[in-house]
Amino acid sequence: MRIIIALDSFKESMSATVAVASAAAGIRAAHPAVTCLEAPISDGGEGLLDVLIPVLGLETISVEVLDAYGELRTASYGLNPATGMAVIEVAQAIGLEHVPPHRRRILQASSAGVGQLLKDAHERGARDFLIGLGGTATSDGGIGAFLELGGSVMTSAGSADAFDARALQEISSINLPDLSSWANTTVTLACDVSNPLTGATGAAQVFAPQKGASPEEVQLLDLLLGRWGQLVEDATGVQVVHAAGAGAAGGLGAFFLGFFGAMFKPGIDIVLDAIGLDDLLPSADLVITGEGKIDAQTCHGKAPWGVLQRARVQRVPVIAVCGKREDGVEHLIGDAAFLDIVPISDPSVSLPQSLKEGPERIAQTCAQIVSRWMDRACGAGGHWHTLQQATQEGIRKQPQEEELP
Repeated sequence: MRIIIALDSFKESMSATVAVASAAAGIRAAHPAVTCLEAPISDGGEGLLDVLIPVLGLETISVEVLDAYGELRTASYGLNPATGMAVIEVAQAIGLEHVPPHRRRILQASSAGVGQLLKDAHERGARDFLIGLGGTATSDGGIGAFLELGGSVMTSAGSADAFDARALQEISSINLPDLSSWANTTVTLACDVSNPLTGATGAAQVFAPQKGASPEEVQLLDLLLGRWGQLVEDATGVQVVHAAGAGAAGGLGAFFLGFFGAMFKPGIDIVLDAIGLDDLLPSADLVITGEGKIDAQTCHGKAPWGVLQRARVQRVPVIAVCGKREDGVEHLIGDAAFLDIVPISDPSVSLPQSLKEGPERIAQTCAQIVSRWMDRACGAGGHWHTLQQATQEGIRKQPQEEELP
């Protein structure tokens, strides 16, 4: 029996690499004869770098940059000096996960660290950029990165070299940076959202609240991002305010569209092509995929759904695991969807403890899933509607060894 384990990260608990390795270890311990094909994945947000560096044979470059609130941090990106390819995960510099709640002041958050990563990679010869958008603590439309690359702005009080998002309302015009040395550069944005820069589905309304913005700040940010977007359009001739994906990563999508003519591509498709999932599927009996949370948004570009679509083409069944299964996901289970969605957590255990025990829990859960799968294959009375109950019981004890049919 061959199982593909294609898991994204479980936020605040384990990276995709750790999740996959733990799941595989649990399955092998319970079923030594099962072959596990380990395939960590990402939809373009946090974890993209860890997934792609070994697959694409990139060098890891680490540099000191500013985080979203101006503190120094070490951020990494991947570089192939021979081909000029660079993979930058913006969350490495300005990720929300790096900023504790008490430091989050969304109106003062800046994307300057992203500009610093871009500059460093460009100076080392990068000309083909893959940018992973997602997981940022910012909602500044990329203004911080714009300034780092040499752009400037004019306000009623004169020029400004550094400012927070609130100063956007004072901008009268912008001066473009000299990007002549970037003329032969291509930028591809790995992204799992299509939100515009402003409006009901824009960067502020949808994403800013989870970054600490109050309702009043959300409304102000939406206004300021609209102002910034119009200035970018006036200066570049590129439509960014209503462009699909412009609102990604706090409006960084608009920055890359306007100043680099970037192209969007679903992050999960980039990753699945890179790891060669389509070539692995014909020999697989089952795929186990998943991430920290599965909810109604999972079917809108999230990593597990991307895996499911590839597997369906080759008629390979897929079971999803998650840290938390939200209500209202029943439509994601069935003949044309996941065979089941199984949470690894125990409702009786506190969230901090569950996060800490993530690797152990996913190992036990996946071993239990394989046991049930084998029961089903053997006609031993396995019923998928009881899988979640059986798995929760199995979390509290190591599954017993079973012989392969």
